[in-house]
Amino acid sequence: MLNKLECTNEKLRSCCQLSANQYERASENFKYYTKLLVEMRRDVDTAFKRIHSIKTKLSNNYPDIWDTMNREVQTDYVHPDVEDELEQTASVSTGRDEEVSERREEEERVEGGGTKTYIIDNDSISELSLN
Repeated sequence: MLNKLECTNEKLRSCCQLSANQYERASENFKYYTKLLVEMRRDVDTAFKRIHSIKTKLSNNYPDIWDTMNREVQTDYVHPDVEDELEQTASVSTGRDEEVSERREEEERVEGGGTKTYIIDNDSISELSLN
């Protein structure tokens, strides 16, 4: 019984030692990456401050041209990702509207010379009349 307890104790000690080593490595990595993120944030802030100062200088030195360019950029520029989403939305909605309008115009001829008319509303089809 004493041997089993000693063996278990030894296993627990080795497990604790492994955990401590892993924790130490993880802690070092965490500190390194935290420092890296802080430096990157500082660099990005510096870049934005420089861009802001350049924009301010340009707007002060060339106000007419700056206003003209600002209006053109605001009206003409659409981010490529947004443009793709707008095109997809437009094509999906346009395609669905055309499909619905085509189906609404169609009537089905039935035996005996009559026609069936269908109403299509929100992806459901129901029979309106039989003439």
